Amino acid sequence: MRTSVFLFHLLELTAAISASIYWLKTKDKSIKPFVWYLWFIVCLETIEKSSGLINMEKRSELINAEFNLISEKGKGTQLKIKFCIY
Repeated sequence: MRTSVFLFHLLELTAAISASIYWLKTKDKSIKPFVWYLWFIVCLETIEKSSGLINMEKRSELINAEFNLISEKGKGTQLKIKFCIY
């Protein structure tokens, strides 16, 4: 992970923690959605960066494969990887 990306994630985490502490001290209900948003972003960034699907997609590119992932609520997930064997 590049240093700038790490620092950006650290800044996001610090903002979420700081906002949570402020909210707990003041019990200001108007800030609650913002605190939830900050934690959502931290979780999303963490999950997104560690996803194995991203690695699969990158590896598909390396072997010139066609990578297709379709996911629909109630219908499941379909993963297709199409490549040539010489």
